[in-house]
Amino acid sequence: MDLLAAEEGLGDLFAELDAEPIVPAGKPLLTCLTDIVQRCRHEIERPGRSPIVRYLYPNDIPYSLTQEAEALGTALGVKPRQAILFSLVVEMAEGSQLSRSDLANGLGGSYVQSLVYEKELEQLVEARLITRTSRGTTEVRPEVMKAIMSNKPYLRPDFSNLTTFAILSRMSRMFREIEHDKASMEQTLRDVWEMIRLNPETSFAQAILDNEIPDIDNDEQQLFFTLIYLYHEKDLDCVEWWDLRDFIEDGELDGLEMFFRNEALQMQKSEILVYADRDGLLLKDHFKLADSVKEALLEDCGGLHESEPVSDLIPHQDIPEKALFYNSETAARVDELERLLMQARYQEVMASLQENGLRTGFSCLFYGIPGTGKTETVYQLARRTGRDILAVDVSRLKSMWVGESEKNLKNLFHRYRHIVKETKVAPILLFNEADAILGLRCVGAERAVDKMENSLQNIILQEMENLDGILIATTNLTPNLDKAFERRFLYKLHFENPSPEIKARIWQSMIHDLPAQEARELAASFNFTGGQIENILRKRTIRLVLEGKTPTFDDLMAFCQEETIVEECSGNRIGFRS
Repeated sequence: MDLLAAEEGLGDLFAELDAEPIVPAGKPLLTCLTDIVQRCRHEIERPGRSPIVRYLYPNDIPYSLTQEAEALGTALGVKPRQAILFSLVVEMAEGSQLSRSDLANGLGGSYVQSLVYEKELEQLVEARLITRTSRGTTEVRPEVMKAIMSNKPYLRPDFSNLTTFAILSRMSRMFREIEHDKASMEQTLRDVWEMIRLNPETSFAQAILDNEIPDIDNDEQQLFFTLIYLYHEKDLDCVEWWDLRDFIEDGELDGLEMFFRNEALQMQKSEILVYADRDGLLLKDHFKLADSVKEALLEDCGGLHESEPVSDLIPHQDIPEKALFYNSETAARVDELERLLMQARYQEVMASLQENGLRTGFSCLFYGIPGTGKTETVYQLARRTGRDILAVDVSRLKSMWVGESEKNLKNLFHRYRHIVKETKVAPILLFNEADAILGLRCVGAERAVDKMENSLQNIILQEMENLDGILIATTNLTPNLDKAFERRFLYKLHFENPSPEIKARIWQSMIHDLPAQEARELAASFNFTGGQIENILRKRTIRLVLEGKTPTFDDLMAFCQEETIVEECSGNRIGFRS
């Protein structure tokens, strides 16, 4: 098929698909996608050799495909023809990145023929269904596939009503995708500018508009936003050109460096970009954003960094839904906590505490053995109650330098207070696996590390006393919990190892086609937590992919035996009941 024929055939098909949209009643979206792929698949036979597979030969697609394309397109928010192309990208990508050559081979057999689809592919990028990198690789966004597999419409991220901290958090995620070659700078800049346009009252947007960043050329805009990311996310404020190699293309980077050396960049002339110094010495091959610019950008969330950032804001709408199962007492406590954290009831409770002269800070401790759902419960509570999560990385909180850990911790609470003030719904401050900083204080500490631990704990105790917001900590080792912390936690939820009945439900929730009797047998035979059962599901999925057939019940039993840990001293199995 030549290029002209491909264009004409494609045009006929697209006109046909848009003519009379019909939504198939009750047909799952995944089935629609599968039907589209099967009907668009075309095999070219070769004697004695494997056939060549091609997709999207319009003249061979029956009119009935309109139903599936319309249904899938409606759920994804795109036209039917784009839904068809998206389905084929999903099939060709096979859950991974799709190279430019594989895409061309699948769609037309040659690179030139595949150019017919270029505009449609860019529209899929703009619809946030796929990502395309500077190397030309294409990847389906995992959140889109989750929506399809859950048979739910895909809801694009809402960039309105964001705070400065939320904008920075989302921007950081976008740049991490660029850094790992999973997104393009072009699409990221479009998203960042949309956040600026929709949130003009934030200090982030105002500083950018005041400094006339929209008026500088595209290459300098790439440099500007990359420097914001490196400063906010990695605390890098003395940058050299090598640090930018993962974000800006070589040719553009060379041009920027040449202009920089000649002091000809627009940002240099406007004193937005300045030379950086190290140990008091000015380095003319190192640079940074001017402190005044960073201060204006970050005004809403504390201004210039005092130390390394140790937290990341997770939007509640980005948290995937997950079913959790508890014993009856734990379930009742979690339900009570969820009702309390609903915004209307939470405000009512806070007002009542204030009227009675009581502290309004809300702190909660989740404790129990690993794998019982403590952390996931925090995430699901946040999702259900519409609260973002400020997750603390305890490993980044502690610094080898004297005094830095204390600064990190103070800065963390300082930033949290700013976020609470500028948001209508207070986020949850999450200290996950907090054993390392909530343990017993050392009496008569003489070693520097012990003194630092005590100092950190004193800061947290003081901040909990003055807390304005919601703090939740998770821990596995409650015997090591300092009594002073125990008194300051208003709610304490114990997460027990699930009962056999609950474990059977967990087995069936994770392995949907598992018969009830087999689920009960597995639950009775193995004393597994939810986390361990998830490991079995992952092994089952890997075996299915490798061998192309569903593992048997005996296979599941073997997986469970592998998961069981053997105590070397006694020879007894942990988590197994004979």
